[in-house]
Amino acid sequence: MKYQPYREIINLAPELKEYRKLCRGKSKKFTYYLEWKEHISKELLKLESYNRVENFKRFLINHNRVNKNINTYHVSLIIFGETMIFNTFDIFKESDEKCNILTFSNIIMLFLCIAIVILGIIHQSDYYNKEYCFYCDVLEILEEIYKKEED
Repeated sequence: MKYQPYREIINLAPELKEYRKLCRGKSKKFTYYLEWKEHISKELLKLESYNRVENFKRFLINHNRVNKNINTYHVSLIIFGETMIFNTFDIFKESDEKCNILTFSNIIMLFLCIAIVILGIIHQSDYYNKEYCFYCDVLEILEEIYKKEED
């Protein structure tokens, strides 16, 4: 997260790290989601004008769009890589029919590559999903706060 226009109000990078820890149950700062929500609410109340609130909302929405796209591209690239691995093994198999290149060690390597790719997809999907959820939660809290103020 390189560009943070609202850093003086809420520094999103450390808040996102804390949110990830909270989701895994490893946060030392917060035990429950409601504690974290209260903390974020206090930070977001520092937005002093309607224009800043609306601009911050737009910032969060755009950040979520980027996160969704990154996850899609990442999964596509991993699937492409896996396809290339399968094609490589097919080329070896067809290149020399007399010599069986798909030996036991090659099969093990193929399964290891597939396992690594699948674990990578799961890890990255979880990583970007937590970030997406973080921005959704911050946006929801922001809307809640300022809806109460309007009423």
